[in-house]
Amino acid sequence: MNAIALTRKTSKRSGIMPVMLAIGFLGALYCVVFYQFVGRDLLSKHSFPPMLILLTQAYMACAVLNLFSIIIAACALYHLEFQGNAIQKLKTLPVDMGSVYLGKCMLVLTGYFCCVVVEFTALALIGLRILPAGSFSFPELFRFSAVCFIGGLPSLTLMLLVSSQLKNMWVTLGIGIAGFFSMMAMGGGNNTLFYLNPFYLILQPALRRTLITDWVGVAFAVAETVIFTILGVLFSRYCHNES
Repeated sequence: MNAIALTRKTSKRSGIMPVMLAIGFLGALYCVVFYQFVGRDLLSKHSFPPMLILLTQAYMACAVLNLFSIIIAACALYHLEFQGNAIQKLKTLPVDMGSVYLGKCMLVLTGYFCCVVVEFTALALIGLRILPAGSFSFPELFRFSAVCFIGGLPSLTLMLLVSSQLKNMWVTLGIGIAGFFSMMAMGGGNNTLFYLNPFYLILQPALRRTLITDWVGVAFAVAETVIFTILGVLFSRYCHNES
C-alpha cells in the first residue's frame, strides 16, 4: 500500500473533508448575514474603497473559522493514527513516512483551499450585488484571496508538525488554542515582528487598510511554510513519537 492509498484511507476514517467544507460554508453564510445587516451601512459610512471594505471586514471571522478548521483537522488526522499504535505498525511497512506526512499535508491543504474558495465565492456574489457599479474588481478579489490562502499555510504546516509528534491530542489542541489567542492578541498591532507568529499571518490580510499586496508578509508565510514542512518530513522519517 503506497502513501497515497494510506492518505485516502485516513481521509475516509477521519471525516475531516466534510468538516472543513462545512466550516467553509459556515464562513460563507457569515459573509451573507454580515453584509445583509451590517455591511451595507459600512459601505455608505466609510470613506475606504468599497472593495477594501468588502474583502476585509467579513474575512476576519472567516480567518478565525479557517484556523479552527485547520486545528481540528490536524488533531483528528494523527489522533486516529496514534490509536492502537497505528503509526508504529505503519513504520513496519515498506512506506516512506515522510511521504505519508506529505500526503496528510495535501489532504488538509485541499480542505483549507476548499474553505477559502467557498468563502470568497460568497464574497464575489455579494460584491456583484451590493457594491456600487464599476467598483467591483475580480483581479483584486483573486489577489486578496491568494494572499489569504498563503497566510494560512504556516499555521497549517505547524499544526500538522506538532500533531505528528504528540500522541496526546489534547496537547496539540491546546497548542492550537494558544496560537489562536496569540493571533487575537496581536490583531490590534502592526509590527513586522508579528510575522514570526505563524498564527498571526492568517489574520493579517484583514487588518490592512489597503489591498496592495504585502510582499513581506507573503515572504514570511512562504518561508515558514517551507521550514515547517521540511521539519515535519524529517521528524516523520527519523523521530520516534514517544510524547
